[in-house]
Amino acid sequence: MSTSLSHAILHVPAGEQRDFQTTGHYVLAETANVDFILEAEGVRIPMREGRAIQHNGPLGKCLVINESGTDLVAVMVHGSSIVTDQLITGEVRLEDTASVNLDEDAAVAVRGGATLTSPADVPMVAAGVVQIAAQNLTRRYIEISNLSLNVYPIRVGANNNNGRELMPGETVRIETTATIYGYCESVQSVGVMEVSI
Repeated sequence: MSTSLSHAILHVPAGEQRDFQTTGHYVLAETANVDFILEAEGVRIPMREGRAIQHNGPLGKCLVINESGTDLVAVMVHGSSIVTDQLITGEVRLEDTASVNLDEDAAVAVRGGATLTSPADVPMVAAGVVQIAAQNLTRRYIEISNLSLNVYPIRVGANNNNGRELMPGETVRIETTATIYGYCESVQSVGVMEVSI
């Protein structure tokens, strides 16, 4: 498999926007010092470093919108679609046998792959605070689910019963490396899935 990619270095002052001409179905924010918006075919897509999008047809002319208070400097990789068997949180993972053709002056940062962990369900205690996940400095994000068979809502947060409420069957995704606690009025379990680098 071979894929043709190009890159562009974008500088967008704080509060401004710039046109960005893509050459295919695929765009990756290889590096970006602030989060920004990529508007393609009238759809606003939140972007950050490492976030990739792949479209059914050529993207063509896009708009890069910097709504932050800091000037944006981003390296955007774009081109024909990449065939991959793994797509995790917008990150592109190529198969071991894949090759990528780049322009002469293109640069690519290689990062280690992500690890997906799904430990056993975490038991909650009645009217008590339970540690759902320990601090993990390599965590990208964690998903916590109040299992659909449960009867009571749970609260997920820092260390008390005032966190985000999850009704049975609901899931929350949290991007943090901090320890996460949960609170419930009854004995039941929560499901956990963690993605780390």
